[in-house]
Amino acid sequence: MTVNNQRFRAIEFCDDPQCRCEDRDGVVLYDGPSREEAEAHRELSRYDGFFVEEITRPVSTHTPGPWELSRAGDTGDFVIISECQYDPIVVATVHELTGEHDIGDLAANATMIAAAPEMLAALERLRRASPYHIDTESCECGNGLDDSGNVCEHIQANRAIAKAKGKLLNY
Repeated sequence: MTVNNQRFRAIEFCDDPQCRCEDRDGVVLYDGPSREEAEAHRELSRYDGFFVEEITRPVSTHTPGPWELSRAGDTGDFVIISECQYDPIVVATVHELTGEHDIGDLAANATMIAAAPEMLAALERLRRASPYHIDTESCECGNGLDDSGNVCEHIQANRAIAKAKGKLLNY
């Protein structure tokens, strides 16, 4: 399904040429329908680098789930199908091209794809239930890093949701 959607994205970035932080490529502070709200995030920016971009391209949404896994006749292909209102829609096909991959690997990949709508919905529910629920690339649980210096799970969840929804983020 395609929806025409005008959105505004506020992005901050570290513009220090000597900096090696991951924020050099940009961090989305706001992604929504209001230019005014996007501009208001300028005051929240930690860096001098800041801009608002307007997105007017059509935004696609995925085929509604649940998706089911099926075998395609005697070809060995796995087919992921969405049972829509009237006719099933083939969402994806997992096909072995070279003859070098194990059928178990193909089945595992197809199963992962078929579970995607439910996994996305569950992850979104977990993020909403989290005491650190936020819509930006920063995290209220601390400095955004876990004890080992890796990006914290809250930011990882936000990035996974954004990736699944086709939002353009620089990782």
